[in-house]
Amino acid sequence: MLLLVLWRNNGHKNLKKTAYVFISLAISFLLIRPFVYPLMNTFILQLVEQNQYIIAILLSWIFRGQFGLIPMAAVPFFGVIFGLLLVGNVKKQIIMKIGFGATIGMMLFALLFLGLFGVPNLTLPYWPVMMVAVNLTIMILVTTLFILRYEYSSEKTQQKLAKRSIFLRRFSMITLTIFVFESIIAVIWANIFTFLFDNPFPFNILADVLFLFCVLVTWYIIVRVWEKIDFKYSIEWFMMKIISKINGKASHKLDVETVLYHPLPSNKQKKTK
Repeated sequence: MLLLVLWRNNGHKNLKKTAYVFISLAISFLLIRPFVYPLMNTFILQLVEQNQYIIAILLSWIFRGQFGLIPMAAVPFFGVIFGLLLVGNVKKQIIMKIGFGATIGMMLFALLFLGLFGVPNLTLPYWPVMMVAVNLTIMILVTTLFILRYEYSSEKTQQKLAKRSIFLRRFSMITLTIFVFESIIAVIWANIFTFLFDNPFPFNILADVLFLFCVLVTWYIIVRVWEKIDFKYSIEWFMMKIISKINGKASHKLDVETVLYHPLPSNKQKKTK
């Protein structure tokens, strides 16, 4: 919806402007979190006391919890930015400018919140803004480096990288589904570890590492089995079906055999924009 508004009157031709809009939105979501959360948290608790559960749940999805829309929407905002830049076949220098610039900016943002609020308490029921900024710093930097390494290399190198990255790309095909349902697997393993160990989290490093390993292995097994039916009934599968109905074009984004194991050679296009 936001893209439809931005791209009126040939706005899609100005990808840099679109990128800056999404960067501004991401920063805004991060900035308002510390100030909005206390107010909304009190209001939501009042709604619960008044048995207004549906409204309370909807507002909680936006403002509360570790993965509330504010500030976590900042993460997909940057994903949209990189996606648009790649679709637009922009020059390498633009990717570097926006990618490294956003990395430095987000790192300074994290330091700002460290100075204002001190070292965050990671045991709180919500994810501190500083940690969101730290995560974004790492994610933006890694994404930028991967794009520069893959998109601007020869087709032969791309094929090698695609083969070596099957493990990661397997997860990437249903990232949204994993994000939505990851908590179920994590809670199951957390209950097991709590039963086996005395107060294992978050200060028992061995338990923390073993817990993370168990969660990752569980998802790896699930994904390996699921890929045999092209991730049918995943969130991405339903989204693909809906989009195909709208535009009348069949999508092959979840065709595992092609996308994962035999990716088509990329048609290198000169980066002229």
